[in-house]
Amino acid sequence: AARFVTGRHDDTRRRLLGVDGVHDVASVIDAIVTHPEHDRFVAARVAREYVGAAGPEGQTTPAADVVDEIAEAYRAAERGLDAPIEHALRIVADPGPTDRHRPIVSAPIPWLVAATRTLGVDAIDTARGARGRFQSMGQVPMYPPAVAGWPGEHRWLTTSALVARTAVAASIVAAAAPGEPTVAAAADGDLDRLAILLGLPEPFSPSTERALRTASDPDGRLTLALVSPEYLLT
Repeated sequence: AARFVTGRHDDTRRRLLGVDGVHDVASVIDAIVTHPEHDRFVAARVAREYVGAAGPEGQTTPAADVVDEIAEAYRAAERGLDAPIEHALRIVADPGPTDRHRPIVSAPIPWLVAATRTLGVDAIDTARGARGRFQSMGQVPMYPPAVAGWPGEHRWLTTSALVARTAVAASIVAAAAPGEPTVAAAADGDLDRLAILLGLPEPFSPSTERALRTASDPDGRLTLALVSPEYLLT
């Protein structure tokens, strides 16, 4: 935990982000929060995490109008994060223009939590002793590669990352109780019901469905479903 040590603190007033007199935690926060770009900076981060890049193919930043809307929601909520996140989710759920958002590749840890919850498996038990697999997936909890966090996006889809995810998915399926609805749906070959139980907004695509039906056993079918494009994209 962070702690304040008076003897190691430099109390000299300095200039930060155009603000004079910055010298302690409160004045640093004030300088950051009152900066003209603060609202849009936070809004852009929320948009990247929940809305994804939009606009021309290959664009890596959220659409400007999306950032503007989320920034306004952030200001209206007196800079609380619940409102901008809720607005971002409303943009994704909006059946209107689809160029305002784009599917996001689920990061390994959120994917793991979602999969274990859906199958009624303890996420901690699954993660125990799996540091090597987390490294291969590209996301070790509490150990980001930089202060900005993990780069994400297409970097989650490398060959080694997908192989590691498949291994983790298999361990989750193996730990699931036979009576779990998702396990039963996979055993019955009811792929439409399986898609619903996994929380997918639409059924599996024809190509994914063909791959799932070629699985040699129900556990293999459910494992493939957990690493399918439909489940990896949010």
